[in-house]
Amino acid sequence: DVVAVTYEKLHNAAFAGPADSPTMRTAIAAATQAGIWSKDHAVRGWDVSCDARIFACQYPELAVLTMGPGHLRHAHADDEQIDVNEMVRFAELLAYFILKQCGTVKAQD
Repeated sequence: DVVAVTYEKLHNAAFAGPADSPTMRTAIAAATQAGIWSKDHAVRGWDVSCDARIFACQYPELAVLTMGPGHLRHAHADDEQIDVNEMVRFAELLAYFILKQCGTVKAQD
């Protein structure tokens, strides 16, 4: 018997948005407030495959940001791990981001 492996649903379309978009500025402000981001960080494009492309295709009018706690080197690796303190800081970032996006609190630079 011959086995064939296919990846019919794997479409690695790349998407890029403006690095200085209002949504990105809000995310940076929230990350700064949560103590995760500092002014010396650079905004960097995602250079790996990610399912966020599905949302970008389905909702092209919305900003799609990919972020999360932990180090990329541990994502989907044999030693995959996330530090509890990083999870807490990321939860804080999400709370600030949602409040700012909803207009509940004013975004700070």
